[in-house]
Amino acid sequence: MDVIKDNLNKMIEMLNEIEKMDLYKDDIVLIKKITNKINEILKCYDIATDEFLDELNKDLELLDDKYYTETFWLNGEFMELHDLTNLFVDVYSALKRRNKNKYVENLRIENKKKS
Repeated sequence: MDVIKDNLNKMIEMLNEIEKMDLYKDDIVLIKKITNKINEILKCYDIATDEFLDELNKDLELLDDKYYTETFWLNGEFMELHDLTNLFVDVYSALKRRNKNKYVENLRIENKKKS
């Protein structure tokens, strides 16, 4: 889960920098919404249901589609909003897999109770 935490923290850092630099003003509400959702996941992975992850992914894709080629400076390197989406891919996959494993585990427990 360290990759998840690392990627989410990097995403927060990028979003905070975007907000601080006053970039993408038209979408500041969406950027804050994404930041809040990521912070919620960092507090408790259990909040990251499949629906929650899909909605966050949709929001990130919206930004990515709109600002795909735009760059900003972060910690000595140029970053793109596409980098944000790339970081989320690993998080999305890991948390979706975690959700599926929990579902299967709960299903097995229920089936044992019925037996």
